[in-house]
Amino acid sequence: MSKLKCNERSCKHNCCMSCTKQSIVLDDDAICASYQRRNSDVNEEFASEKYPDYSDMETSINCNEESCYYNNDNCCKASEVKIDSDAWCSTYRKK
Repeated sequence: MSKLKCNERSCKHNCCMSCTKQSIVLDDDAICASYQRRNSDVNEEFASEKYPDYSDMETSINCNEESCYYNNDNCCKASEVKIDSDAWCSTYRKK
């Protein structure tokens, strides 16, 4: 399990730069395959009041990028993971 910080603000699972999903999948290019475009804008000020604990939440990350240093049996072992604004895992490190 990893602490996941997400900069992809158009994703419906992003709440104050934290992912609300308990489990995500990264494809073989280290792109978040769990990304789903948000239908409408969310007021982040309201969201932070409604979901204050997301910053401490940990996420299970199934990673199919076998060349990543943190990939262990298709599970991410990084303690903190960052997804950039293109839904790409910026924590990725080549073995």
